[in-house]
Amino acid sequence: MNRAQRRSKLRRREHNTALTMAKAKWVHDAAHELERERQRQRDMWIACVACNAAFGIGSKRIYAYLNELVKASEEWAEMAQGADEEYADEKLRLKLEQVCGVKIPYLFDDEEQKAKEAACDATRT
Repeated sequence: MNRAQRRSKLRRREHNTALTMAKAKWVHDAAHELERERQRQRDMWIACVACNAAFGIGSKRIYAYLNELVKASEEWAEMAQGADEEYADEKLRLKLEQVCGVKIPYLFDDEEQKAKEAACDATRT
C-alpha cells in the first residue's frame, strides 16, 4: 500500500467518524425525545388520578377533561408556532389567572432574576 492509499484510507476514517458521531447524536436526541414523551404521558396520568381523587371524576367525565386538555395543549402549540414559546406561555399564564382569580407568578421568574443579577455583577468586575 503506497502513501496515497494510506492517506485516502485515513480520510475515509475521519468521514466515518463524523458520520458515527452524527448518528450517535441522533440516537441521543431520539432517546431524549422518547423520555420527554414518557414524562408527558406520566404527567397526564397523574393529572387524571388527581382529578378523580379531588373531584370524583369517573370514566365518562374524564374523557371530556382529556379532550379539553388536548385542545388546550394544541392551542398553546399553535401560539408557540405562530409567535414564540414565551408569548404562548404568557397567554396561558394570563388565562390561568383569569380562571383561578389569583396572581400566578411567571415561570422561573426568580431564576431569571438571579441570572440577570449575576450577569450584571460579572460585567461590573
